[in-house]
Amino acid sequence: MSRGVSYFTIQLRLPALCHEAVSHNSSAFTRGLGRGTTWLQELVYLIDTNLDFEGAEKNTMDDRFPFFEFPYPGKKAINDLPSPRRIKTHLPFPLLPNQMKEKKPKIIYIARNPKDTLVSLYHFAVKFFAPVQRFQGTYDQFCELFAEDKAIYGPWWKHVLEAWKCRDDDNVLVLFYEDLQKDLPGVVRQVASFLGKSLTDAEVDAVAKHCTFESMKNNKSVNYDWLKEQGMASDKADFMRKGKVGDWKNHLSSEISAKLEEMVSSKLTPAGVVFQDTLEGSYGQDEDDML
Repeated sequence: MSRGVSYFTIQLRLPALCHEAVSHNSSAFTRGLGRGTTWLQELVYLIDTNLDFEGAEKNTMDDRFPFFEFPYPGKKAINDLPSPRRIKTHLPFPLLPNQMKEKKPKIIYIARNPKDTLVSLYHFAVKFFAPVQRFQGTYDQFCELFAEDKAIYGPWWKHVLEAWKCRDDDNVLVLFYEDLQKDLPGVVRQVASFLGKSLTDAEVDAVAKHCTFESMKNNKSVNYDWLKEQGMASDKADFMRKGKVGDWKNHLSSEISAKLEEMVSSKLTPAGVVFQDTLEGSYGQDEDDML
């Protein structure tokens, strides 16, 4: 990103990592620039481990879902994980390892409407990581950069479109953040089916309740409070933030909102991508939001 780069921008040397990290049993997890990664990771972990709530409580998300392109925990840690591996990445589809075309691991992609994405990305990259991030601009400048396709991992619309084009592949599941808000039990069933897992209604309900905002916010294994203890995150901001669908109305100017609407209508609508930027009610959540 111009005018400063968030701390997690790194040089990527993927070929050295790819050969061993990708296997038939890997469950690679990728997402766009929208928030919702941690929310969906927790859901996937529970389903994929046959509801291992104890393991979810004892081990941090970083340990359970290593970040593919991030220096920590690194190549060796990912390679040493027993199958099935669960891996997080923010990389767009064209930058994923070539071996994924052959091995076809499960890929779950989550997208979020660009207005809420922008607001959440700012609070995450600039406010939460205030001690280590290097963006020197204003909030308005950050919004303009996002609208001009200069955000980290951007352009946002291209990231989404590249995943959308793969939505019919047998090993790809494309989800929308707004659907998790609207019908979390329904998404739990959808993900379980995709992963080849059979859940009872009681199990679906247990996973959904575990993944509500209040539960996630108070869960020390997923709320990233440990980054505050390490001095990497601000004590004045929370990883689990506010953000109902439509919270952008409290933060975005009419000009930025119009630019994002034009972005969707010109780049994504022709491909059949439909976003909801407002939502009445949500499962188990009256307020606040998961990044």
